[in-house]
Amino acid sequence: MLKLKLAFMTIYHSIASQIHLSKPTFKKVENLLLEEVSYQIIIL
Repeated sequence: MLKLKLAFMTIYHSIASQIHLSKPTFKKVENLLLEEVSYQIIIL
């Protein structure tokens, strides 16, 4: 489960660094992603 979450975060951070998101947007997207990942893990 944790490995899955780490994989999502790694992918997300690589995408975010390429896009060069501003900090507020970055945080918002990060929170949304974490919610999504948590939701997926609960389903599994």
